[in-house]
Order: sequence, then structure tokens, then C-alpha cells
Amino acid sequence: MRARDRGLVRRRLAGLRLDGDGMPAAGDVIVFEQNPAAGRVTSVGRLSGQSAVALALLASAVPVGAEVGISHGAETLTAAVGLRPTSLVIGFCCKVVGPHGTRGLV
Repeated sequence: MRARDRGLVRRRLAGLRLDGDGMPAAGDVIVFEQNPAAGRVTSVGRLSGQSAVALALLASAVPVGAEVGISHGAETLTAAVGLRPTSLVIGFCCKVVGPHGTRGLV
């Protein structure tokens, strides 16, 4: 709490909604404008019939609603930064379908 009140928070947990069918991996680097290391993907999942969603630690300078790039191997995936991480996943259902099947949210 004190760090936030003093303006020292440099990273925050954010939700991402990915465009297209690409699926990043945990640890992939997030690029925003001129910042080549604006954050990192921490976890990824896909809801049945929906686009992939991810949680990421992002630099505080990346605004909500911004489009970011995710460096995934040789390709760059695009994603939109969400308001709250939980609003991307919770509310749709209680299961996330990942590359290794379905598992419950923790």
C-alpha cells in the first residue's frame, strides 16, 4: 500500500485478451511502443470458443485498453490490455482450457 501511495509501483498484474488464434507461453516478453520489455506473460488459457486470455506483469506506463505485442518465438502476437485480470476469465465460466487440457481456476 505504501509503495502505491508514494508512486513507486513500476509493475502491475494485468489481464490480456489476445487477437487471433495464437497462444503465447508463460515468460514471453511483452512489447509496448518503444519499450521492448514492457512486461512478461505469467499464465495463459483459452476458454472454449473464445480467444486466448493471459495474465501479465506490465509496466505501470502501459494504459488499460492499449494494444501490446507479445514476442512468441519468431512471431509477434497482439493483445489488448484489460481493466482487471479477473474480468477476463471469471464471469465466463470456472474452467480454463489450456494446451494440456482443462483445469480449474485457482
